[in-house]
Amino acid sequence: MRMRIEDLPQALQLQAYSQLATTKTPAQESEPVPITSEKALQTAVEALLRRLGWAYFHMPGQAARGNPIGWPDIIALGPAGKTLLIELKTAKGKLSPEQAHLFAKLHALDHSVHVCRSLSQVTKLIQGVQL
Repeated sequence: MRMRIEDLPQALQLQAYSQLATTKTPAQESEPVPITSEKALQTAVEALLRRLGWAYFHMPGQAARGNPIGWPDIIALGPAGKTLLIELKTAKGKLSPEQAHLFAKLHALDHSVHVCRSLSQVTKLIQGVQL
C-alpha cells in the first residue's frame, strides 16, 4: 500500500519534503540537486507551505508596486501564531542595499527576516519554529 506524504504527521511531512528537495542524481551522489532560480525556489517554498497548512502571502512582480522597496518575498503564518518573514535568494544572490536597510529596521522592531537559499533551509526554519 502506498502512502501519500500528506497522510503523514506534520513533523514527518517536513522530513519527507526535505529529503525530496535534496534528492541526488547518480552523478552528484554527495551534492543535493540545487534550485538555481529564485522563481523556482519561490514555487517550491509555496508548495511546501500549502502542503503543511501554513497561510502565506507573496506579491509577485508588477503587482508589488506600492509596497516598500526591499520587502521580504514571503510572509508565512503558521500554527500557534508563528510568523516568518522569508527572503529567498539563489546561492549567489545578494541583498540589495534597500533590503539590508529594511531588514535592519524590522530587526530593530523585533522581527527577523530569514534569508534562505534552498528549500532545505526553509524546511529547517519551519521545523525550528514548530518545536
